[in-house]
Amino acid sequence: MRPDGYLSSGLLLGCLLLGCLGHACTNDPAGLSYTSVTLSATNAQGESTPGECTTLPILLGSHAMNTIDFDGQFEARVFASAREVEISFTGIQDPGAAKRTLSAEQLDAGYAETVTLVANDGQQFDVLIDSGCAQ
Repeated sequence: MRPDGYLSSGLLLGCLLLGCLGHACTNDPAGLSYTSVTLSATNAQGESTPGECTTLPILLGSHAMNTIDFDGQFEARVFASAREVEISFTGIQDPGAAKRTLSAEQLDAGYAETVTLVANDGQQFDVLIDSGCAQ
């Protein structure tokens, strides 16, 4: 503060910038808002596996990988960066057709898709790809 009681323009600008940055990093009073995706599967008999969540890292250049086993029938590989997530499957017929790449923006906007897969043993599954994590 200057002797005349006014804040210097540099200090004022710094406070404003800090306030704006703090606001941009939070979407709610609980803190940071993380981008995430959940995969769950239901077989033809209606039996479902619990969803498993993968959170995208927030630091550019960081990566996270999650392998999800669906009752030994097939697996999903979720490879996440700060900007996108790549989802691929093994143990299914035609894995190339089931592969998905989703941007962080798509997930933040609210993404949901059901992909029908056939495991190598012939069983059919509906896999739900859903943005966010169940609380």
